[in-house]
Amino acid sequence: MLWLVIALMTLIALALLAWPFVRQRHISAPRDAYDLTVYRDQLRELDRDVVHGLISATEAEGARLEIQRRMLRLTPAPAAPASKPELAPRRWTFRQIAPLGTLGLLVPAAALALYASIGSPNLPSRPFAEANQAGDRQGQRIDAAITKLKERLEAEPNNLEGWVMLGRSLIALDRHSEAVAALKRAAALSGDRPEIVAALAESMIFEAQGIVTPEARQLFEAVREKNPMDTAALYYVGLAEAQAGNAKGALDLWETLAAATPGDAPWRNDLVALMKQAAAELGVEPKILPPAPPEPKAANTPGPSADEMAEAAQMVPDEQQAMIRSMVDGLAARLEQEPNDLDGWKRLSVSYRVLGEIDKALPAYKRVAELAPDNAGALADYARAILDAAPASERLPEESIALYRRALALDPKHLDALWFVGYAEATAMPPNKDAARGYWQTLLPLLPPGSAAHKSVEAALKAL
Repeated sequence: MLWLVIALMTLIALALLAWPFVRQRHISAPRDAYDLTVYRDQLRELDRDVVHGLISATEAEGARLEIQRRMLRLTPAPAAPASKPELAPRRWTFRQIAPLGTLGLLVPAAALALYASIGSPNLPSRPFAEANQAGDRQGQRIDAAITKLKERLEAEPNNLEGWVMLGRSLIALDRHSEAVAALKRAAALSGDRPEIVAALAESMIFEAQGIVTPEARQLFEAVREKNPMDTAALYYVGLAEAQAGNAKGALDLWETLAAATPGDAPWRNDLVALMKQAAAELGVEPKILPPAPPEPKAANTPGPSADEMAEAAQMVPDEQQAMIRSMVDGLAARLEQEPNDLDGWKRLSVSYRVLGEIDKALPAYKRVAELAPDNAGALADYARAILDAAPASERLPEESIALYRRALALDPKHLDALWFVGYAEATAMPPNKDAARGYWQTLLPLLPPGSAAHKSVEAALKAL
């Protein structure tokens, strides 16, 4: 009986495999039906955007009329007779018969030989069963721990740390609806501590599949009232502006965030990419303003120090620009007389970045790289300046990638270099996926688990 069942299953499998070779071919139908399906999906997407508040009803109505006009142009006239697909005559050739013979003879023979050597119908699939049981046990342990924590919170409803721990655990398990409920309780108990409110708002965004809902935005705005430079609040309020079609508002917020973001922050690359996208929509160049490096200023060295740049940041805009411009011009003039002052060139390159003059910053970064050819950081900074100066629509500049490769040769764990060299390999023509995977797998454990950069690298690896 067993062998009869196996034979029947083999025949069914062979029939399914052979069907494409024996069926009659027909001329493909026109694309109108496919295009109509796409337009219907766009109409449904418009309705969802209105519900989420991403576009207004007036904008949606205008877009809906345009899509409907396109659908009318695709719809055939009623008088036009529906043509039947033409069947192509079947002409048997050796090329068609050979695959059928291979399927009918070699495949069953190879399957039987393999089964005879390693198979046995009387043994259970123990390794697979054990793996399933191990996974089940792990899942049961996690569920048991969360259940135990919930029971504890029922007995101790005012345990703030317990509610925070529960919320974070549920976020890790992608149970965002439950996480929102737990973090709401934690926020209430904490008196709306900014870090807990920010975690609650972010969980709401996860629950909405990346959409910054009005409630989440309101929470982040409340966080900004207490801490105007809160990283998550600036990022997500900017994202809300972008999703609402306000690229200018998004870019302003992200430029403020970039100015307060350390140049070596692992998630800064994602922020810069979003800034470039928003700037491209506006047809402008983004102002990527990292803070001045924390380098002490020598007593006899003119030019802006970190303290002076911080002082300038507190002035009104006109006074700020005048002060910075005066110091930068003085530093540039001195460096013409002292072209080998490495620290001076570093400060000049960063100062031009603060002023948004990347075209002037490039020669300064180049000079730093020339004076410190064995410094991975100097090479990477110059590579990044080249990248930032390139139009957002262009591919990664080859000169920039070459500098990142040199930086990696000096420092195999340089974060920016690992990311961009991997990206260059992944987007090459043809793509070199193995090389990209190697760079990103080296980068991943160097990033904080759960951080935005860590998630981005994980997503990039999955995309390979």
